[in-house]
Amino acid sequence: MRTGLVCLGFICAALGIMACGSDTPPSKFNTRGDAPNEACTSADVCVVWGWCGEKDGKCVAATDQGCKDSRACKVSGLCSFLNGRCEARNDDDCANSQYCKWNGLCSQSEGLCK
Repeated sequence: MRTGLVCLGFICAALGIMACGSDTPPSKFNTRGDAPNEACTSADVCVVWGWCGEKDGKCVAATDQGCKDSRACKVSGLCSFLNGRCEARNDDDCANSQYCKWNGLCSQSEGLCK
């Protein structure tokens, strides 16, 4: 029984889960603690997800350039502004991504690289 608990604890730590059984999902990326009034163009969500525009006081995807400059573009091919978010528009978006180079996910389908 003790071995099972130790193993479960190790698995939780390895996955980066703060507390097993918690209903709160882990954060998607580490934030550097943006100030409440931080401009979207310099916020973490712009750098990581391409959400560099502002709408109703929230940072949102707004332009192709914001999407292209994001980490989400470089890693997963989400380089084009479509349908109000950053998505993969075509196979070219996917071809330059790490997903393509490392995992062979080089074809766009339904806004994602698959």
